[in-house]
Amino acid sequence: MTGNDAKVLLGLKWEELKSVPGKFTVRLSQSCRAIVVRDGAFMRFQSLHQDHDEAYGKR
Repeated sequence: MTGNDAKVLLGLKWEELKSVPGKFTVRLSQSCRAIVVRDGAFMRFQSLHQDHDEAYGKR
């Protein structure tokens, strides 16, 4: 299974962080997002943000 297959099968909408290529945000709930990276066949969680706007940093 490729990364793209996992995105489709799991229904994940990965959004790449423009400021940090290779890192993505994934919505976990309406108010929670995670910052993740792909590591081979694994998705590694780097941080969880209860207020999902925090995941994008200060604007």
